Amino acid sequence: MNIRQLKSLVTFFKEGSFAAAAEKLGLSHSAISVQMQQLEEELAAELFDRTSRPARLTPLGLTIANQAAKTLEQFQLIEKTAA
Repeated sequence: MNIRQLKSLVTFFKEGSFAAAAEKLGLSHSAISVQMQQLEEELAAELFDRTSRPARLTPLGLTIANQAAKTLEQFQLIEKTAA
């Protein structure tokens, strides 16, 4: 798990789709999809329900996205503190 994956997950959560998250982050849809698949593999957990279009977060995915958002806020606080 890395910060880029967490940013992508949180952006998906806020934007509602892989395509919108990709556009917001300046990445390709494919790059976001690969990052999320890698995150799911690393966590050994299904974060997305891909049976619908657009994909949706599972209940576990929603919980992790909320935790990731809090983690990213802490990273931003550290950056502000150091500046």
